[in-house]
Amino acid sequence: MKKLKKPRIPLMIGMSFIVLVALFITCSFFSWSSKDYFEDMAIDESQAGAKIAAAGIEEIIFSSVKNVDEIADKKIRSELEKRFTHICRESELQYIFVYTVDQNEKRHYILFSGSEEGFDEKYWEEYHYGITDDEPLTDAERQALAGDRGGCYEFREELNDNICAWIFPLMDDEGKIEALLEVDYNYRVIKGLFVVLMVRSWVLVGVVVLFSMLIARALLKRLIFKPVKKLSRNMEHFSKHRSLKYAKRKTLTRNEITDIEDSFESMVNDITGYMEHIEKLTADEVQNKTQMDVARKIQQGIVPDKYGIKGSEYDLFGISHPAKEVGGDFYDIFFLDEKRVCAIIGDISGKGVSAALFMMMVKSSIREKIRAGRGVADSLNDTNAYICASNPECMFATVFAFILDLTDGKVTYANAGHNPPLLLGDEVKELKVDSGLAIGLFDDADIQEHTLFLKKGEGIFLYTDGITEAIDKNEKQFGIDRLIAQMSENTDTVGFPAREKTLTLIEKVLKYQEGLQQFDDMTGLMALYMGKEDTEGGASFEEFSKMKETIMHVITNEDKAKNAVLACEEIYVNIMDYSGADSVNLAWEERDDKLIVRFMDNGKPFDPLKNDGPKHEFEDLDKGGMGINLVKRYTQNISYRRDMGQNILSLTLDT
Repeated sequence: MKKLKKPRIPLMIGMSFIVLVALFITCSFFSWSSKDYFEDMAIDESQAGAKIAAAGIEEIIFSSVKNVDEIADKKIRSELEKRFTHICRESELQYIFVYTVDQNEKRHYILFSGSEEGFDEKYWEEYHYGITDDEPLTDAERQALAGDRGGCYEFREELNDNICAWIFPLMDDEGKIEALLEVDYNYRVIKGLFVVLMVRSWVLVGVVVLFSMLIARALLKRLIFKPVKKLSRNMEHFSKHRSLKYAKRKTLTRNEITDIEDSFESMVNDITGYMEHIEKLTADEVQNKTQMDVARKIQQGIVPDKYGIKGSEYDLFGISHPAKEVGGDFYDIFFLDEKRVCAIIGDISGKGVSAALFMMMVKSSIREKIRAGRGVADSLNDTNAYICASNPECMFATVFAFILDLTDGKVTYANAGHNPPLLLGDEVKELKVDSGLAIGLFDDADIQEHTLFLKKGEGIFLYTDGITEAIDKNEKQFGIDRLIAQMSENTDTVGFPAREKTLTLIEKVLKYQEGLQQFDDMTGLMALYMGKEDTEGGASFEEFSKMKETIMHVITNEDKAKNAVLACEEIYVNIMDYSGADSVNLAWEERDDKLIVRFMDNGKPFDPLKNDGPKHEFEDLDKGGMGINLVKRYTQNISYRRDMGQNILSLTLDT
């Protein structure tokens, strides 16, 4: 069915209001005009009778007396009053007054008569001969005093009477005004008709208004109240249950309420679609976050946030601060044998899971080949050939790798497109190296190997471009100059300087770009060479004293730090006194809220974790310590392995 042209609710209400106002104005105008009409009717009705009565009264008066002063005679006055009473009744007049006006505008009543029975007795005391009246003269009286014989009238209310008073001048033969004649006509009946008519009119208006209000109420209930109530319940039901309680109503007409219903239905559809979309996005986001968490855990297992190793001849520390949960930077520090340690740093193109997976592949390949005995340049070239053979995403990695010989400070290195490292010593400066080609670009990169020698107290610092390219609020980069200046501060090698200097640098860079989002990963790796120390009787306890400082610094809880030091000291004392080792190396890794400490010695093979049976074997070896039970009590986990002729014992501590 074709819908009718929609009436607008405001237009309907406005038109109804206009009709009611028009009706009210019409009735008011009718009342006002009717009042004038009835007043004119009273004037016309009374004028003719008043003029005839006035003419007769004037003739009667001057035929009886020569002037009005003779009316003072009681007999004459009584005769005239009787004749005036007769005239009042015949002409339907209410009252007749004859009075004079002195120079002070005071009224002096001479004659007074009326049509009512008992009038003389009733009103004589108020209007008998000689009574004066000080009330101001009316306009009609002044007009009559001026000689207007056409009749001057006025309206006044007296008790329950509505009087139309006609004033005529009484003149003698010479035209002199002797007195004023007032003839009163009572138009009470006419006004009663007017009142009845007005009452009926306003009753009719009231009935029409009431009927209109009932119709308006029915229309408002049908067009507004019921639809709005249903719409409100639908909104409440939708907010709680994501569904509508009532189906959309069918209407033949269109108005604002139907427009609101259509808009609400459209909004419901939009919100439903939006919520479904949000739920899908949330599910995808949860899935992606889960994947990222898994990838991050995998990455952390391969690239720890912080990792370092420490010995009498060396101090190496690395840190990775990714821009996203899973970054593309990586580093690696590991021993090749007792006298050589290897360090690698790299920067993968891109960010996120794909970069992390690519990083894992590159890092694992390089590490595997170097540990297999390949040189650093050959390992990078082999990895490049392997990557180029299977790289559908066309990703690449810049890598710098070196091997430090702890006997003489010899560094063998190769660069695959990475930033030149800094050479640390009396003067901090960039190391002049071949840039080389990044891994994954061309299969014939031909990366070359180079060597240098570190003196005692010198070192090398590797970093990714996330450090030098960090920007501040003025979009100025941190730059190589600030990096060199920062590395030049406090160049002594007391304690664990590699860790302290690297962490300080990262803090400075983060503060430099404070207030801005980190847009690139930041990774730094420092290697310091302290030279060969001659020690008598094997390993030196001085190295553990330095490690103790680090433990106390990393573990902020004082009780936990003391317990960790006790556990580590127990292990270190037993290694020094009873393992027969002449070399003890320390390594540590900071991961989340854990500190992993590794003891590496070249003593005889011994796994204390496999000696719980007798419960005395380890204690027998530990003549002055508190035993393996104390170590287990103060650590979260203990693991042991034998690798490359070394005992490697790892303690996991809670920070």
